[in-house]
Amino acid sequence: MDKKKHGMSILDKGHGYMKRNIRIPLSFIALLLLIPLCTYSQEKAPASQKTPAIQGVAVVNFTNNTGKKSLQNLSSSLPESVSGSLAQIKGIRLVERQNMGKLLNEVELQMSGMFDPDQTVKIGKMTKADILIIGSYGGSESNIILTLKAVDVATGHVLDGKVVQAPVTLIYDSASQAAISMAAVISGSNVGYLSVSSNPDGADVYVDGMNIGRSPVVDIRVPAGSHKVSVVKENCIGVDASINVGVNAHEEWTPTLPSKAMLNRTEWAVAAYANIPFSSKIQVSPLFAVSTGKTFEHIYLGGEIASGWIEHDQNLQTAFGTLDHERLYVPVLAGLHLNFIPFTSWRYFSPYAGIFAQCGFMKSYEKENGSFVDDPKTATSFIYGFGPTFGINFLPFSKFSLFVEARVAWYPVTVDRYEYVPQPGFGGAPSLVKHNVNLSSAMIGGGFMYYFD
Repeated sequence: MDKKKHGMSILDKGHGYMKRNIRIPLSFIALLLLIPLCTYSQEKAPASQKTPAIQGVAVVNFTNNTGKKSLQNLSSSLPESVSGSLAQIKGIRLVERQNMGKLLNEVELQMSGMFDPDQTVKIGKMTKADILIIGSYGGSESNIILTLKAVDVATGHVLDGKVVQAPVTLIYDSASQAAISMAAVISGSNVGYLSVSSNPDGADVYVDGMNIGRSPVVDIRVPAGSHKVSVVKENCIGVDASINVGVNAHEEWTPTLPSKAMLNRTEWAVAAYANIPFSSKIQVSPLFAVSTGKTFEHIYLGGEIASGWIEHDQNLQTAFGTLDHERLYVPVLAGLHLNFIPFTSWRYFSPYAGIFAQCGFMKSYEKENGSFVDDPKTATSFIYGFGPTFGINFLPFSKFSLFVEARVAWYPVTVDRYEYVPQPGFGGAPSLVKHNVNLSSAMIGGGFMYYFD
């Protein structure tokens, strides 16, 4: 019994020992299992959750290249204005210029607005900045030309640059706008890439009013979003466009700049119109015109020769049947046109409005035995008229262009028209009676133009 008790006691002690020691490994194992899970979750975090590191930015004094002491104050006041604008931008840690006073005196910062790599790294370390904003300005009080550059301290590379022009009273606002437009590039977030070429090349390229260089410019970093892009070249007509640049997207634009000579050129045109009379006694008839003229930027002055036929048939019911009297007027007109072109830089269509005046002769013909012959009863008439013109010219900068046009022609004079009038009583033959008719009408038509260099 003692042995049994003793054996049981040992077993019980061993079993209790095992119970006491099992609890520790289980909690330890659970802890070990949690560690890899945490590590895995950190390693597999989506890239979209990563935020760009906050960039430290220092704005140093700008270089005065005007040669005028009266403008020396801009070297420090302009950077203060730029600093104030950048201070409002998220993702940028601005180095206070007040804390840089001694450093600015210790190192020669102003070297025509440029830095060598050694200076850039040195100043960056002293100011604890990742990016330096440097600048220089020239010109005069009426036209300050300011150049801004964002320089990467680590590499010495220029990340972004802007050139703005404004009188001294407006240069602060222009500098602030330029700094804000550079902010997305400086912060490294939400930027895209814009490339602009032109035909011809060598044109000045402006993005949101800031000069970014001459075409072609390739992969210029810009804030994501919509931008107004303008391309301007001497002796050419500037072109504007609104271009949307996505995040990390590459957008390209290659406009053609028409020569300004195209605003002052000679043209020749052929047109056809539907003549829609206001009088019910005249039918809708065709009118054809040939014109030539000269464009003086916003003004077109031209001459025209026009002709066609104006039908004024009469159908009369008589006791003997229907009497068909087929007649037409044939006008020969010479006219002048004066048009105003409000939008000379529109490339795809160009509206215009103006006035015209014309005069000429009108002869009447009637149909006999299947052909038209002179109407001896109606004398040749002298007519004149005038009215407004409205039109749209399509592809105005090409060698050939199409146009549509509407006119309202008012003729103060009338022309003779003989009508058959039935006689009273049964079987009476109709008699001819002289009437007057007005030829005023609306005209709708179009044609094509050929431009001479």
